[in-house]
Amino acid sequence: MTTLLLIDSSARQTGSHSRSLSRYFKDRWTQTFPDSRVISRDLAESELPHLDDNTIKAFYGLAEPGKERTPGVSKSDELIEEVMQADVICLASPMYNFSVSSLLKVWIDLVVRSGKTYRKVADGTLEGMCRGKTVVVLSSSGGLFSGSRMDHLCPYIDVVLGFMGITDVEHVMLEGMVHSDINHDESRASAHKAIDTFINAL
Repeated sequence: MTTLLLIDSSARQTGSHSRSLSRYFKDRWTQTFPDSRVISRDLAESELPHLDDNTIKAFYGLAEPGKERTPGVSKSDELIEEVMQADVICLASPMYNFSVSSLLKVWIDLVVRSGKTYRKVADGTLEGMCRGKTVVVLSSSGGLFSGSRMDHLCPYIDVVLGFMGITDVEHVMLEGMVHSDINHDESRASAHKAIDTFINAL
């Protein structure tokens, strides 16, 4: 049975363009794969702990006795297990100040973890441990930034996923949503078509 991990990282519960894309994706997914398993992770409701000194020490086996199980370690284990169970990951991410939301950055800090999602191999190089997964990134922005030096969202996510061993990554972008000279309905329709194409190709 195929497992989908659906991640929402917008701080907004209403009026969010990235959430509208993820809702469309989930609807199309469940229609196409009714017997699949869907894990939903809303980062705005998850209260993820930021990294702290004890958690970082625990990640690298340097924690003092009795301090190995911090809230950050426990949540990291939970999030990593979701990633490992997933065959397909749908990551919905708005662009905030040219990059990902702080919610998504905390998720990344808890998921990119030595010995869990990447490891050092015999020759001393680092190797991702999440190979074989497919990711679609649903991003939204008020402006038009894709392909420019101001886009620190898509390239950053690609680097993070690649470091974890995930190289099968597709991007669906909904841009220019504050531009009055852009037909927003056409933009949404184009994004929906790209989602349909992605799902139908699986």
